[in-house]
Amino acid sequence: MTRFVLLIPLVSLLIIGCGHNTGNTKEPKADSTQAIHSYVPDSDYIFSDIQPQTILPRLFNSNNIDTAQAVLWKPTMYERQQVNVSADGWCHTNVDTVMHFKNAGGDSCAAVILTSYIYDYVNKSRKMEITGCHFCGVTIGAALFKRNKGNWYLYRIEESIGQLGNWGQYRFPNREMNSKISLLKMDNDFTCLSLKSGISGNSGVVEGFESLFWIDETTPEGRSYTDENILKEMFIYQYHLIEDLEYLGEGYNEEQTTLSFVPIKNKPANIVLTINKNGKVTKEQYLLNTDFWQYLKK
Repeated sequence: MTRFVLLIPLVSLLIIGCGHNTGNTKEPKADSTQAIHSYVPDSDYIFSDIQPQTILPRLFNSNNIDTAQAVLWKPTMYERQQVNVSADGWCHTNVDTVMHFKNAGGDSCAAVILTSYIYDYVNKSRKMEITGCHFCGVTIGAALFKRNKGNWYLYRIEESIGQLGNWGQYRFPNREMNSKISLLKMDNDFTCLSLKSGISGNSGVVEGFESLFWIDETTPEGRSYTDENILKEMFIYQYHLIEDLEYLGEGYNEEQTTLSFVPIKNKPANIVLTINKNGKVTKEQYLLNTDFWQYLKK
């Protein structure tokens, strides 16, 4: 009985203490535009330059470099489902190109990274060869940086945002088969990353697609987007289609589609597709749905 009585003041103090802290602590208000990284960057995210030999070892935590100057890194089980893993059990990743852009957030750049499937002919030429099936492309990823006090601040990296090309590559002597990676200016404030596949196909169907990815960190008002929206595919469309299926009794169909942007003040531009199907031209308009961060047909 005595032990029970002595415990009462302790329990009371704990209850009062907890109540006092709760009363003076405001619960953080959820803000869908708040970025994970602070505007005072952690030193781990700061790079003195964006040369491949500088960024690759740090981005992939590896100093193992192959003869093609690609960094070698060991993927996790999850990463093995996302990127090309070579015959030696390693991922071989290069910087393909660095593209600069300027928007509301200031000077920024996108370093496009490629992870290829390497088959090493050790017993023959001892030369590393890139390979893949007819519709197997190279894994495309990207690292995004913005200028910060003379250095470069990494604000997003994705090892894989998709695959591009055929036979493990995206550049070919045949111009039609060549895929293209570029930046598209949507308006004065917004830029997006474009992955445009080359034209290829099989069994009478030849087609080409273009995907657009969000890369801006800052809105025109100076607020930050959430990380989950950066490098997210926000739009994909078929820009070329030929269906020559007369041998199946289904006839011939041809479509050519072009994309254009319609600027809107302080908001991401609308997208307009102009579709020429067998000589008949129609237009479709798409608006950005900020709940899903994807363009949906109007």
